[in-house]
Amino acid sequence: MLTGFAIARTTGWGVVAQRPMRAALAPLDNLMQQVVYKTLPAVILCFVVIVWSAKKISMPLRMLADGAQRMNDDGTEKNIQNVKSWYFEAQELKKAMLLGVGLLHGNIRKLREDLHKDPLTGLGNRRSLDAALRKFKSLQMDFSVLSIDIDYFKTVNDTYGHDVGDMVLQHLAQFLSHICRVDDVPCRVGGEEFVILLPGTQKVDAAKIAERLRQNVEATEIPVVGKITISVGISCYPQDARDVLAVFKHSDEMLYQAKRYGRNRVEVFQPECPDAETSA
Repeated sequence: MLTGFAIARTTGWGVVAQRPMRAALAPLDNLMQQVVYKTLPAVILCFVVIVWSAKKISMPLRMLADGAQRMNDDGTEKNIQNVKSWYFEAQELKKAMLLGVGLLHGNIRKLREDLHKDPLTGLGNRRSLDAALRKFKSLQMDFSVLSIDIDYFKTVNDTYGHDVGDMVLQHLAQFLSHICRVDDVPCRVGGEEFVILLPGTQKVDAAKIAERLRQNVEATEIPVVGKITISVGISCYPQDARDVLAVFKHSDEMLYQAKRYGRNRVEVFQPECPDAETSA
């Protein structure tokens, strides 16, 4: 056998002439080149279609995955809702994620509310009060403070028990909620001690609100206990002091003055020297 040549063999007709291997395979090479040239565009087209299809299919999944990484963000639910899940699996995954995000945000909202609410009365607590004060300060907003205390509340607890005392606190909280406007901030800050912040309210109007509250409480019968009364002290920021702590101190002083003067009354702080007080 000769390398690079077609193999010669003997037949009944004689000896077949030898041809070079390259010449013998040339038609096959030409055929293969024609096949490649004709099928290459189809292969490229198929590849492009596969890549496009994979990207189209994976896009909703990628967007949902991004949403899963940002589930704590406030805008996540809206972003997931806008995902175009055009096939069944992605649509079901989207539904499950929306349900999960809704439950998560609902629990977060409830935890935040519980963190800023008094569990017995549902009013704001000291955290809620501090947050409101920060807001008023940032907005440079005037406000009045009503410091409220139930008269002889210890007697109620000693006579009827703490369960009835809790019921009295809840009734007073309802009074406060009903009398407050949308932007007012009613809070429970102690056992029977309450505070209402009245934004954008001067002392004259604050005194009218406090007196109306006092009258409503006095006129209402509470189960088991009967009627109760409250004492209220009022001060105003920044008219009475430019320091918030001083304003609260003044309202507490007026509350104790109302107690000393016989309870069931409203006392309004009146600075003897306004210039000195506002510079406190």
